[in-house]
Amino acid sequence: MKKLIVFIFAMSFLTLTGQDKMIVRIQSPDKGDYSEFLKKGFDIAAYKEKEALDLVVTTEGFNKLLAMGYKAKVIQTEQQIKDNLIVGKDLAGYRTYNDLLTELQQIETNHPGICKLYDIGDSRGKEYYTGGNSNYINYNHEIWALKVSDNVNVEEDEPYVYYMAEHHAREPISLEVNMYILNYIVSNYGTDPDVTNWVDNTQIWFMPLVNPNGHKIVTDEDDLWWRKNIRDNNANGQLDDDSYDGVDPNRNYGWHWGGTGSSGSPGNDTYHGPSAFSEPNIQAMKNMIDNYHFVTGITYHSYSELVLFPYGYDNNTTAPDHDALQELATDMAVTIPAAGGGHYTPQESWQLYPASGTTDDYSYGERGIFSYTVELGTEFIPPSNEISGICQDNLQAALILLDRVNHSTLTGIVRDGNTNLPIVAEVYIDGIDNTGEFREPYESDADFGRYYRLLMDGNYNVTYSAYGYIPQTFNNLNINSSSQTIQDVYLVPAQTVTVTGTVTDFDTGLPIENATVEVLDTPIPPVTTNQDGEYTIDNIMEGTYSFRVYAADYATIIEENSVSTGNTIFDFQLQESFAWSFESGTFEAEWSFGGNAPWFITTENPYDGAYCSQSGDIGDYQTSEMEITLNLTSGGDISFFRKVSSESGWDFLQFYIDGTQQEQWSGELDWAEVSYAVTSGTHTFKWVYDKDASVSNGSDCGWIDYIIFPPYEEPPAPPDIETSPESFEVTLTSGEIQNELLAVSNLGETDLDFSAQVVYLVGSKSTATVYPLNAANWTGTTDGSTFTDNSEVRGIDTEDAWFMFDVSSIPEGATINSIEFYGYVNYTYYPYWSMTPVSNDPLTTDAATLYADINAEVSSGYYLYENESSSYPTGWHNYTLEGTANADLEAALSQGWFAMGMASRDNSTTYYINWDGWNETNPPYLMVDYTYNPLNVWLTIDGSQSTTGLVVSGENQNIVVGFDATSIPVDTYYADIQLSSNDPVDPLVTVSCTLHVIDAISLDLKAMMEGPFVSNHMNTNLNTLGIIPLDQPFSTAPWNYTGTESVATIPNANITDWVLVELRETTGDASAATPATMIGRQAAFILNTGEIVGLDGVSLLRFDISITNNLFVVVWHRNHIPIISANPLSETGGVYTYDFTGNGQSLGTESQNELVSGVWGMISGDVNADGYVNNNDKSGSWETHAGESGFTQSDLNLDGQVDNKDKDDYWLPNLGKGTGVPQ
Repeated sequence: MKKLIVFIFAMSFLTLTGQDKMIVRIQSPDKGDYSEFLKKGFDIAAYKEKEALDLVVTTEGFNKLLAMGYKAKVIQTEQQIKDNLIVGKDLAGYRTYNDLLTELQQIETNHPGICKLYDIGDSRGKEYYTGGNSNYINYNHEIWALKVSDNVNVEEDEPYVYYMAEHHAREPISLEVNMYILNYIVSNYGTDPDVTNWVDNTQIWFMPLVNPNGHKIVTDEDDLWWRKNIRDNNANGQLDDDSYDGVDPNRNYGWHWGGTGSSGSPGNDTYHGPSAFSEPNIQAMKNMIDNYHFVTGITYHSYSELVLFPYGYDNNTTAPDHDALQELATDMAVTIPAAGGGHYTPQESWQLYPASGTTDDYSYGERGIFSYTVELGTEFIPPSNEISGICQDNLQAALILLDRVNHSTLTGIVRDGNTNLPIVAEVYIDGIDNTGEFREPYESDADFGRYYRLLMDGNYNVTYSAYGYIPQTFNNLNINSSSQTIQDVYLVPAQTVTVTGTVTDFDTGLPIENATVEVLDTPIPPVTTNQDGEYTIDNIMEGTYSFRVYAADYATIIEENSVSTGNTIFDFQLQESFAWSFESGTFEAEWSFGGNAPWFITTENPYDGAYCSQSGDIGDYQTSEMEITLNLTSGGDISFFRKVSSESGWDFLQFYIDGTQQEQWSGELDWAEVSYAVTSGTHTFKWVYDKDASVSNGSDCGWIDYIIFPPYEEPPAPPDIETSPESFEVTLTSGEIQNELLAVSNLGETDLDFSAQVVYLVGSKSTATVYPLNAANWTGTTDGSTFTDNSEVRGIDTEDAWFMFDVSSIPEGATINSIEFYGYVNYTYYPYWSMTPVSNDPLTTDAATLYADINAEVSSGYYLYENESSSYPTGWHNYTLEGTANADLEAALSQGWFAMGMASRDNSTTYYINWDGWNETNPPYLMVDYTYNPLNVWLTIDGSQSTTGLVVSGENQNIVVGFDATSIPVDTYYADIQLSSNDPVDPLVTVSCTLHVIDAISLDLKAMMEGPFVSNHMNTNLNTLGIIPLDQPFSTAPWNYTGTESVATIPNANITDWVLVELRETTGDASAATPATMIGRQAAFILNTGEIVGLDGVSLLRFDISITNNLFVVVWHRNHIPIISANPLSETGGVYTYDFTGNGQSLGTESQNELVSGVWGMISGDVNADGYVNNNDKSGSWETHAGESGFTQSDLNLDGQVDNKDKDDYWLPNLGKGTGVPQ
């Protein structure tokens, strides 16, 4: 329950309860610590980044800090403050409200010629009391201001300076300093020439107590830590003592009110109030600032020994007048001694910590006043014996501020050139007013036309302008520290003209009725168009203006036009408005995103339609950014609807145009439309959700919907990447290299910038079946002294054995995933046995060493241990090897073999186990599951692992993609070419690459055919006649070959005809090479010299196969008896060679004819290609086609004609002959 300040009858005191408070200090803080404590509701007394953070806490709060891990120390207790003061109820040494009022009245009485006291407003307590609430009888305070000037009752053409104090109640030292300066000036007037000059030529205003209600709570010592005023936030009609009541007066000003460094929570000490200027004491300050032409001012606070200058509302905010502001801050700071030596520190306000809604920011941002905050001393309420010293220390700085207007200042009066009357005109200084964050234009005053611009020494170009007048620019005005620079200006009124024109539809040219034409920043009322789209603006003065034109369902435009007597007709065209409402459900390519998380499109509570855009999910001190850049064809308004749900005063939705913040919102705000003027040209619009520290309220995000831009050019289509092909799959023989081309195309309208790199994927996962070689001792048994068997694997009491496997098919460097052993048991009885590692080569190691190697891990470190407690049947068995088997096999890959032992673990002859070895019916084998990542680089792009490129619109760039199988084993490999680009839709494109590395053989074959044979070679008549088909001719019976061999042209003039080459592999001789042993077929060309070549007419034939047994070759022709090699082909370096032209080189008797001495060739006459020459070839085939010409099987001599020479010279002599090819 809230503790209440209870007022008893009409007694002039109140009683507060609760724990005493203290100030504790945390050393070496950063801004994150400051923000965190402020958000968590801690009362921050002072802060210097990296030095100290002071907090006002109760004993309970102090213990909480310690529990949180902070090293905090108490630097001041409430009792210590009281002990430093003179005994008594009132805050001895400090003026009460009544003391102050009495003294101000007395000063006015004592100095009537130069002093006048004004009641400038009421306090919140007075409002409550006069409104009938007697609980506030003791807070019936006014806000007072004392004017010091000669001719005090007259408003003269003089600069104005203010000194404010005690916005915050617990900073009464500020009031004391303010009154010290006041007393010094009035007491030295007439005797001190400087003071006299200042009073005679300046209006000096003192507002020594901005917060009288809070001041009373402190000076009555009811709560020495009270900061705010006494606004009744919970409307219970009483003042609560738990800080829930009150508004921070120095967060209630209107410049960026509600922003960073203020709180929307009434219980927080930086509560900014329900609205800007909600508090009557701050309304009084606003009226002073707005109604008097102040040039400089100081507002006193405590504590931290600082001189602060604008801006402070956000981090990194720079004022246009930064240099001059800083110079004056430094001049003042160096005159104020610091407690620990040195002097006060001058700095921008935000460098202390961002705080919005402050005096200085409003004074400077709204009116251009050089307003400063002086943070006095090292504690809120210094001991009474230190007050005088602090006051004296700050006097010189106050006088420096008072004198600033008398040097390095541009001043003068702006008048009407005809009437000589003063004009409110903008005074624009190039190089100042077009820099930094926004500040309202600086204007001359209404009463005298007077202006003051405080500047750094140098030369400036200054422009004076006002509505209805012709602007004037003065170049190279010199500003120096010796005096003021005076420049009076007489502006010449512009002539009055009538402006007319039409407003039409951009696309149709039709008039737009009821369109509004507005002349911005002028008193001219807007006009609307008639049914013909016509408008008239009377009495507009010559000058340059911004015309704002808008109509329902059209985009607003703003155009700048120069109006003169010769230029009065302005026609406008409006384009239909198409709101950006995210209804496609996806962002268009023009949008881009930044910060820590992108915005996204959501269906959650959109303003319009089904979708809106929502900020991304972010954490502490992070942002979510969304932006778009457009080329506006005309100026106008950008409008959109925004919604926010955030921690008020800390987490913000912000909107920027070209990097300049236009506005920000926080708290709980429902959908509302906002709009901002923007000129033509290219602009970047950005929405940012900005979050500070850990506290989150609401949904902790912002939403945007229904954006309307001024007319804009459709931006060129963004880069659009396309690759061709989309993937590669290449098959190479070990040792081969092949290059392909990857085309990168840009289908967009702007340049495509890309980078590509090779990314190797997880290696191929394969399974290999490995056996012992068919050779002695690849498996076997030993008794330790001799080898007792070179094949069978026995495990008994006196003998142990081994298995050795050929693992050369598994690539070195492979990762072994699992090994499964398969073996055939031929003899067994209740065996107890282990499979163990063997490191020695069984082929070269002596029996004793091998026996010891087998038994070394028989009891531990084995791959497998089996204890068969029941009958163990003969037949196939399989086990997964454990232990170090996988690692041992990986290590063995480099040697090409892997061995393991098999040992009985029972020393009697009772139990045993025997396995088939390499030479038995069922040899053992291993199933090995492995993954291989090639260690070398097998894929390149432009000769490297990465490349880059820039592709203009409509063009493409070729990348050379290299596949290299020179150093990797047979397997399949996978990689990606990843292309990163500025394509907003497909920023990452992947081109998959697969390389199959296979075994391959080449065939060097030679054969002759009887039919075309002439002398020592064959004719090429079919080739010469141009009738050899371009597609292989063996797709029909009896060959039924499905190959797709084809050529565009016959590649070699020496080609005689097509042949079909067939490979057969067997462990036996040629007679065993039946059709079942066929492992490949390929159509080829036979040259007139007998060489059989590939489709290029030159190369050897290549088959993508591996050979492990005997290889035989069959050659088929359309009308010659097929032949098969009588012997296995011989191999050298992967090339298998066979020459059929020698005697006996084809299997079978009379399988070839001797064509000339020592040259044998295939027998012609097999017209129907059944392997035999018989009557069917004549009667069923040759006779049918006799007399024909062309490419036909009946043409036995391959001359292109079917005639008796074919029958008589080839069919008849060979009648009865047949093939030796096994069928």
